Parts: sequence; C-alpha cells; structure tokens
Amino acid sequence: MKADRLEAGEAACVRLADHLDVGRGDVLCRPANRPQSATDLDTVLCWFSGTATLTAGAEYRMLHAHTAELVRVEALDYRLDTSTLHREQDAAELGLNDIGRVQLTARRPVLFDPYRRNRTTGSFVLVHPHTNETVAAGMITGPTLKASAVVWHGAAVRREDRATRGGTVWLTGLSASGKSTVACELERLLVARGIPAYRLDGDNLRHGLNADLGFTPEDRAENVRRVGAVAQLLADAGTVAIASLISPYRADRDRIRAEHEKAGLPFLEVFVDTPVEVCEQRDPKGMYAKARAGEIAEFTGISAPYEAPQRPELVLRPADGEPAEQALVVLDRWLKVRP
Repeated sequence: MKADRLEAGEAACVRLADHLDVGRGDVLCRPANRPQSATDLDTVLCWFSGTATLTAGAEYRMLHAHTAELVRVEALDYRLDTSTLHREQDAAELGLNDIGRVQLTARRPVLFDPYRRNRTTGSFVLVHPHTNETVAAGMITGPTLKASAVVWHGAAVRREDRATRGGTVWLTGLSASGKSTVACELERLLVARGIPAYRLDGDNLRHGLNADLGFTPEDRAENVRRVGAVAQLLADAGTVAIASLISPYRADRDRIRAEHEKAGLPFLEVFVDTPVEVCEQRDPKGMYAKARAGEIAEFTGISAPYEAPQRPELVLRPADGEPAEQALVVLDRWLKVRP
C-alpha cells in the first residue's frame, strides 16, 4: 500500500529511482541538507564506566544512529571541572562521571550533523569492544580541525593601507518590517557616494551559503553566525556590509557586535521596529497568513519569539517615513560613526 505520510517508528519500503547499493546505516536526505562526513570527529563525552578510564590511543565501538564503527581516541583536549567549569587541559584521562572534549578517529567516514542541529545524528555511545560495557555517551560538535589548518594567516596588506574603511550595518526586525527595502536603498546611496558596499540579505543567503539551515533556534543562531562572519570579512576588506535578516535572538546579535568590536570594526545595529500588525497587513509573501493557518512552524512573531535590541544605535519606525527616507537616516548615522 502506498503511503503519503509516515510517522516516526513506522516501517516502510522505499523504491529508488536509480539502481544504488544501499544498506543499514545509509542516509536519505535532501540535496541541500546533507549531513557532514568525516573520520576525525570533535566530540564532548560523559564517561560512565567505574572500572575503566578513557585514555589516548584506546579503541571503542561507537554506536551512532543505526551504525557501529570502531573508533580510536586521538586526544583528550581537556576535562571539565563540573564545579567551577574550569577546563583542565593537562588532564590525561576521564573517569566515572567526568566530562571532556575528546578527538576521535573512525575507521570509516561517519555521516553526522552537529548535535546542536540534530540530536539523532549528532549523538552516540561508546562500547568497550571486549566487555561490551557502555562506557560513555557523547555529542559530535563537528569534524576535527587540525591545529595546522586553523591558524590565522596574517596579510601583507594592513587595514589602513586600503583605500576605504569598512564596517557593518546590521538591520534586524520582523519579516515584512521593511529591512530589505531599506538595505537596498542604503546600498545604492553608499555606492553612489563612492563608498564600497554590499548587501547580505537573509533570504538571498539561504539560496547558497545557508541553504543547509532550517528555522530551529539552533539553525537561526548558525545563520546569524555565518552572516556575521562574512560581514566581518567584508568590513575588514574596506566594504560596508549591510546585513538584513530577522536575527531574532539578542544574544546572537550581541555576539556579532562583540566580534566586530574585538577586531576594531564599526558595527551599527538598526532596529526596524515595525509592529507585527503592520507587518501582517503588508505580508508580501503571504507568510503570516500561512503561519496563522499552522502551515509554517516556528515563524518569528507568531509561533517563535523575537527579542528586540536593548541598545541599538538606531530605531526606525513606520512614522519615520518611506524606506528611502529611512535609508537616508541610516546613511547619516553611518557617516558619523565610520572611521
């Protein structure tokens, strides 16, 4: 019997369009939402065993999703003191109830998502290969980044050697608040004055850079992190990065601000404060209507929260005029804060 819908726990037979050799542990996914694949894994472990300790070089069987892989402990980065949250980086082993950051190497590539995105494909347990004792449970945070691969490479060109000085204008607000329209006009105004500028639109970036992200709180945080990192690179290159995305969580936006301040780059947060009622009246994409009908889950302002900025450099409201007028206000503020 052909089924249009399956619930978790139900069994089904899937007929593939192509002749592929698939088996237990293989993953079906959307082309733009593929899991990561790696043999070197960065993990956080909680050690259960009272009879054995975790040490570098030891091997275990990792039960992950529907697979069992043999893994080796490459390194114990640190043991976490649960009383003080201090990282004991000179720790040589993990004992009963210890928590630590551990680098594992699997014999075959493991298909996974970071635990913060998917608890099913991001979690695992370790089993002793000889006693079959479950010795630990863990979370995969991502692929291991070798030390030689993550050292920041300095440039021969200094920021002050560039022809222009960059920074970031971050527009945040509800969907249909007017962020993108203001951002487009601001970009035009800056370029017309000979100031390099580039617009990072939230919807546009989900076609490429962030195509693998959904709209869970974890994915939204990662979305903001990525856009913030790109904006900082553009700003460092002497371009005004104009980020226009909902970015609903205050902590995520504050983190981007802190990174810019740490790098000595200007950061202008603009809160496009349009009431949700007005946004619903506009609703150019019909998103609010779908959210009210229950067709869209976790929609900001309806079924998901929006945390307004506490100390933005600028607040724009509908009473402040048309988007073109609001963009002029942002431009004027930017010209006052740019280096």
